[in-house]
Amino acid sequence: MDLASKTKNVALGTSKTNYCDPRIGISFCKSLDIQLEKVYNKAMQDKFSWALDCESDYYFNYKTIGD
Repeated sequence: MDLASKTKNVALGTSKTNYCDPRIGISFCKSLDIQLEKVYNKAMQDKFSWALDCESDYYFNYKTIGD
């Protein structure tokens, strides 16, 4: 309850929408058989429709700046 009250003004969806590569989240969901609707709502699925065809192991092979 304390954490919920401290973070009620934090918009976690902003990071997911604007900064995170949707292929990472989508491939993670695919690899663990998590329903995509649990992570991305319908509007976000429409926005990121280009990423829906990624492979389920995409997040394992994602290159970071240090790689």
